Amino acid sequence: MTKSIREKKSYDLVSIGEPLLRFTPPKGIPLEASSNIYLTIAGSQFNVAANLSILGWDTAFLTKIPSGPLGEFVLNSGKTFGVEMSEIKVVEGGKMGITFVEHPVNPRQPQIVYDRSGSAASTITLNDFDWGSILKDVRYAYSDGIFPGLSSSCLEASEIFFKNAKTCECTNVFDINYREHLWAPKKARHAFSNLLKQIDILITNRNVSETVFGYNGEDIDILKHYADEFGCRLICMTYREMNGSSFGKWRATALSDGDFLESNLHKFEVVDRYGTGDAWTAGLLFGLKSGPLNAINTGGALSAMAHTIKGDVTQIKPTQLEEFLKGKTDFGPRR
Repeated sequence: MTKSIREKKSYDLVSIGEPLLRFTPPKGIPLEASSNIYLTIAGSQFNVAANLSILGWDTAFLTKIPSGPLGEFVLNSGKTFGVEMSEIKVVEGGKMGITFVEHPVNPRQPQIVYDRSGSAASTITLNDFDWGSILKDVRYAYSDGIFPGLSSSCLEASEIFFKNAKTCECTNVFDINYREHLWAPKKARHAFSNLLKQIDILITNRNVSETVFGYNGEDIDILKHYADEFGCRLICMTYREMNGSSFGKWRATALSDGDFLESNLHKFEVVDRYGTGDAWTAGLLFGLKSGPLNAINTGGALSAMAHTIKGDVTQIKPTQLEEFLKGKTDFGPRR
């Protein structure tokens, strides 16, 4: 039997959010023409917990899922990646959130279709979990801007999650992850502005900063806007630059306790670009023990490697990540 969170002494990270069933046709086949679709687990909040678990951290995921085989698929996926799933609420008659995604093939743009309205996870309330017990002795509490956009009750749950995490002396981590299909910029900014006052480590990008917050200028100016308005200790801004659909580069800048940092540039070939931002967040936290500059470089390295793997969750082990960071990439077979 899986050990309950409350029976464990501590966790490295607890994440709350919505798991999704991801359906993907083979590359080059449009969604509307596909009869062969590949099923995997997805959901940014789950992805971060799973990526860190593969890297050796003890992680746990909080959500609601429907009873039956689809909910069991989520539980089994979590167990496969080593994520603690014992605090998840199983509800009768609920539904799973679903996403259909195409792999982009230049010059045709990919399609992404969501069916998440009324999902079991979207019914999470502030009373669903024993927050103080779950978050006791946890190092990092994580969620993002997608989860509070699912419903008013998820927004309330996000606020109480981070409030209790702060009381429990967790380090609160939040990726703004704005999604226009969930809410308009003005509504999102109002919600985020309340949440970010509880956040220690913030991940964002230029488009979100300009569209949602109205921040403009050089990277340092935008990062300082967040620091001045919300007081976050570490603010990171990520960039993905694509060359067509098959090759890209990843970099990041950050403001750490007033110090401006710039990461290395990480190049990659694309097999699957979805979930790669979540890999960056996992790499950031994994590398933070050696300082913020190492953290943003580790995030870039893990994200670059994540682009080369099918599915939202990376399969990168710590030794592989370490070798890549040391420049030991070798394309020859190991015999």
